[in-house]
Amino acid sequence: MENKMKKIMLASLLIVVFILGVVSGIFYYKKYKIKSPVTAAVPAGQITKDCWDQAKQRLTDSGIVANLPSSPEVKSVYGIVTAVSGNKITLKIKSLDILADPDLDTRIIEVSDATKLYQMVKNENVAASNSASSPKGAPPKANYQNKEIKIGDLKAGNRLSVLSDNDIKNQKNIKANTIVLIPAN
Repeated sequence: MENKMKKIMLASLLIVVFILGVVSGIFYYKKYKIKSPVTAAVPAGQITKDCWDQAKQRLTDSGIVANLPSSPEVKSVYGIVTAVSGNKITLKIKSLDILADPDLDTRIIEVSDATKLYQMVKNENVAASNSASSPKGAPPKANYQNKEIKIGDLKAGNRLSVLSDNDIKNQKNIKANTIVLIPAN
């Protein structure tokens, strides 16, 4: 009889713990759920953006991340070419901001007839001209010079610096003004 009583008390205790867990879960959900309503009228992308904006604000408010700058303009990116197709280059870049949209880590670079394409080439005569015989106070000559190239000279794995006339911080597609192929060494 005593054994049966222990089993009933244990079962009752488990039921009470389960009910308390469900009730506390409901209160927690109501208190910390996302502030924007989830309705059919609100696209899923907007809800994700709202969540992301709330996370940025909480990090800023907490002091974990220093005050986020007021979005300075970005007019250049640097990255590795993953594909070249026609007049478009797919470029994988390092994130510009710790809280930036991860979809912007891959950019599509649009090359037009006005885009200047260069390759940095090592200047072989620099070592001799930058020797001790140069006049004191004269600036050293550049170790690299730019050589014009065509988009067909680019391939996957190349490192590029891309410049634009517009703010490209949050732009997936970038209209390039100048593209510079950086040597591997």
